[in-house]
Amino acid sequence: MFENTDKIIDIKNLIIYSEPFSYDASFQNEFLAGGTITGIISGLDSNKNFKIFSGDVVTPTGFTLSEFESVDRKSSKITINAPGNIEVHDLFRLETVFYTNFGKINRSFNTACIPASPYTTNLSLLDLFQ
Repeated sequence: MFENTDKIIDIKNLIIYSEPFSYDASFQNEFLAGGTITGIISGLDSNKNFKIFSGDVVTPTGFTLSEFESVDRKSSKITINAPGNIEVHDLFRLETVFYTNFGKINRSFNTACIPASPYTTNLSLLDLFQ
């Protein structure tokens, strides 16, 4: 509905329809202690690119979105920093939000902190014979 008062246009209701954009978003289910979590958002429509304008890690606190590719493309790599005070083998449920040129993406995923080295013990055959 338009009102025209002294050549001023006021738009009361504006609804824009478009075809939905198909995408997939995936993140690591494990990350190294002291490391980062990486993920990717990929467009599934072969003839369409997309752009991420901004994003955030909603929960848990301490995790921060550190990097994403913000140019028109078919896929965008995402990097999330983990806080430094977490314990190895802790499990987390992250909730993220990304604002793109085709709308808002909410993505939740589970991930676990794993040790930088899978083996953290020092065993020797000499230990068996003492």
